[in-house]
Amino acid sequence: MLSRPIVLSASAAFFLMFGISVLFPVLPFFIRELNLSEIQAGILMSIYACASVLLAPAWGRYSERAGRKRAMVIGIFGFAIGFLLFGLGQTFAHLVWARVLGGIFAAAALPAIFALVADTTTPEQRTVAMGVIGAAIGLGIVSGPVLGGVLATVGIRIPFFVSGAIGLVAATVIGIYLPATPPPRVSAPDRTLQRQTFRIVFPFLVYIFLSAAGRVGFETTIGFFVADRFGGGPRTVGYLLGAIGLVGVLTQGGGIRPLGRRFSDFQLLVAGTVLTVVALSVMGLTTRMSELVATGLLLSLGYALLTPTYTALISRAGHQAQGVTQGYSQAAQSLGRVAGPVSFT
Repeated sequence: MLSRPIVLSASAAFFLMFGISVLFPVLPFFIRELNLSEIQAGILMSIYACASVLLAPAWGRYSERAGRKRAMVIGIFGFAIGFLLFGLGQTFAHLVWARVLGGIFAAAALPAIFALVADTTTPEQRTVAMGVIGAAIGLGIVSGPVLGGVLATVGIRIPFFVSGAIGLVAATVIGIYLPATPPPRVSAPDRTLQRQTFRIVFPFLVYIFLSAAGRVGFETTIGFFVADRFGGGPRTVGYLLGAIGLVGVLTQGGGIRPLGRRFSDFQLLVAGTVLTVVALSVMGLTTRMSELVATGLLLSLGYALLTPTYTALISRAGHQAQGVTQGYSQAAQSLGRVAGPVSFT
């Protein structure tokens, strides 16, 4: 049976990804309504991640000193405010500042979530626990685009306000129900330990950066691709992303457990990487919606295999300083999210 910290950490991950993924099917059409360019859409995606990449290690150290709960609550609350301001934006500059604010605070939440899971599980339990978090993230990725696409038919800004409201609810739930999490048994790691940790986990960080850049590049451009090649709207993009995310939920929520007992984390990581490379390589050649859906589902399966495994691997490699390790991990993902949108758009 899952412990309360794991359940609430999974809930926090769900709320965060729900809010973020609401943006994917809506942003291309929102950008064109404001007469902005595709590259400006890429900048809006990248600037959010840029703020995170600069602040994630500092937030990781903060969670070591102040506890995981406080970092999670602060991060989710700030994330919510950023989305509400984005929904109110009228100019490109307004949208940029709203994304910067959201990125700064969202960087506090995810490292704390993963560090809390690592703190409350044994190494043997960790892959399964990370799979639960991955499933929650996948569920947010499933439901966010679907609801965002549907709400956009009512009003193009409505999904952003709903996302902000979801974030405020999440911060409140975590603040009330998550048990107080005192700082770890040791004080915040000194600079020597931080440098040692960075050297140990560096190969994982390179991998995380590359996989994140490819994934967010797909998420940023899929709306333009569906609109221009297939004539679809926000609802079509939302349903497509929802179907793709559903495969990830099913794999991480159930399939990863028997696979984790039969294969090593590294073997699953390799398998997920191969599937991802094949899917992304073929996707741009599709000329029918059915072909696009098929390659999207293959991509989702690849990410469902590699995401919890590299998270478990890096948490074991940097076990001496979990908060710092997860901060580095989040920074690498954020750096990929900086490079991916601008490069792809």
